[in-house]
Amino acid sequence: MINHITKEFDYGNDIASALEDKIKEPYNLEQHKPTVQTSDANDMATRTAQNQQYEMEFQANYELFRKRSTTYKNNIVRAHAFLWEQCSKGMKNKIKLMTAFQDVIRGNPVELLDAIKYNC
Repeated sequence: MINHITKEFDYGNDIASALEDKIKEPYNLEQHKPTVQTSDANDMATRTAQNQQYEMEFQANYELFRKRSTTYKNNIVRAHAFLWEQCSKGMKNKIKLMTAFQDVIRGNPVELLDAIKYNC
């Protein structure tokens, strides 16, 4: 199931990493957040040109970062739905009877995967 998520979801490796590593908190997307560079060239014309280039690169990278963040949030919902669909009716009933279902498992694919493993 994790392979399917990795293969079929946009940026599926982010959510798959969270599932494989059993990361209880959300995947740290901040590690992919771009930073602004500034030129340290001595020549003013070169410095201005480099700063413009860095600004354009930052804007493009930041837009990709925002898309990746949004996609990750959407993939959490999609991964939970995908895992839930794979469960049999009996498995779903067992999971629903768990005391943590409403508070922890619902909407959390990592906890759902743990519950599936626990009930197998």
